Amino acid sequence: FEAMAHATRVGILHDAGKYSAAAQRRLADPEHTSKVDHSTAGAVIASNWKDMPSAIVIAGHHGGMPDYGGRFSTVGDGTLLGRLKKDLSGDYDYSAFGLENTVDKGMMMPQWLLKPDNYFSAQFYTRRC
Repeated sequence: FEAMAHATRVGILHDAGKYSAAAQRRLADPEHTSKVDHSTAGAVIASNWKDMPSAIVIAGHHGGMPDYGGRFSTVGDGTLLGRLKKDLSGDYDYSAFGLENTVDKGMMMPQWLLKPDNYFSAQFYTRRC
């Protein structure tokens, strides 16, 4: 359905947070069992590129796609817009991702999806991406 390039980008971005120090410690230490958020970083990257379908899919790739949220969303409410406000500095700094990965920032969605009032198709596309 004309989504190969877009799905490839989602696949590359979905684990961007694994480049953070917190995620690397968890991966290196089998005794380290506390959860580390590794998906918000990729969602932030996609959101910065105005690719909200990818941001939704990436944010929910383990726990299910989050509700979008609104302008009053907060970090702890579990919505996409709330998660995008999360502080990703310090142990959650994922900047090394950009040093090892090249990702196309251009528009990826197929033309058929960009028609006005195409809500059902947009929802279906997001779930399939």
